[in-house]
Amino acid sequence: MTRFIVTRFRLHEHDSLAAYRDWSLSYLRPVLRSYPSVVSFIDLSWAGREPEDSEVWHGCELIEVTDFEQFAHDDSTGEGAKLSAAWRERVAAWSIDRLEDLEHLGTGQTLTER
Repeated sequence: MTRFIVTRFRLHEHDSLAAYRDWSLSYLRPVLRSYPSVVSFIDLSWAGREPEDSEVWHGCELIEVTDFEQFAHDDSTGEGAKLSAAWRERVAAWSIDRLEDLEHLGTGQTLTER
């Protein structure tokens, strides 16, 4: 089953997207991609939004994982715990969604059953 974690984030006012990019390329990406639960990872900068008056985010992460619980474990132990703490220091706000491929949604299953 295909599973994704989608994280939207806004940086603190004292941070810049350029500095975040450098940190991501040198530290965030290599560490996250080393998690046993991560199939793929990319982080992106925001290029626009609709509607235009919706919440402002600076970036988004798309993380394909084998299992949500295993990812939570990887992200809270060892180097993952250090990375998570460092990431939370850099961001002022974030939103995290866990998504699964619709193909595996049971027939007749309602949204409240998820």
